[in-house]
Amino acid sequence: MKYFLFLCVLVFGIQNCTFGADPIEKGLKSSISKYREAIRRSQDRLIKAYDKAISRYTKKGVLDKAIEVKELKIEFLREINRLKESVVLGEEPETTIKITTVTGRDKHAGGGGLLVYIYINSIKETQFILNNPTKNNRSIGAIDEFEFITKYPLAKIKHIMLRVEGADAWKMQSIIFQFVQDDKKTRKYEFKSNQWFSGSRADIKRGAISSKVFLLRPRFAK
Repeated sequence: MKYFLFLCVLVFGIQNCTFGADPIEKGLKSSISKYREAIRRSQDRLIKAYDKAISRYTKKGVLDKAIEVKELKIEFLREINRLKESVVLGEEPETTIKITTVTGRDKHAGGGGLLVYIYINSIKETQFILNNPTKNNRSIGAIDEFEFITKYPLAKIKHIMLRVEGADAWKMQSIIFQFVQDDKKTRKYEFKSNQWFSGSRADIKRGAISSKVFLLRPRFAK
């Protein structure tokens, strides 16, 4: 919690300060860099603690606790990314990204055990996690819908990268992106994939991939 409060204060400070002479600017940038590194180390330690707890509960067969900790980890990562994005992007208008995934109907096509990440232009600070804690994600034949809010400038979006982590395998039949600002909507950008995704080296050797880039230039209809 102290970590979150500190990051919120840092965000507010960055958004409301004006850089002056060069020495002051250099000092501020140096301090921000050091704070960001300290935050990154704290974040990494907490993620390792989550992963250790998930592994321990899974080995003991206490699956409900493993799922509970996994959901806490996902919410933590979402909050971190919202705060990071506010530092990087400032007061850009909010855009809602609507993402729909369609899972194949092949045997073992479901990949609910994977963590699936989305990045705008492959930028780490724009990471979102495709996970709905209230339902089974990516089950066979499922159509899953997700929504995220970003301040990344719509006109600067050139691609969306999807990346997975975990030993499970998932066959994605297709994925659809749509971008919304207030009452304005872009068209739906649909990509037929029919591709297996996995973070397992064994699955990758059999033809699965761990990431894929989808090229698009979203624009609102005039």
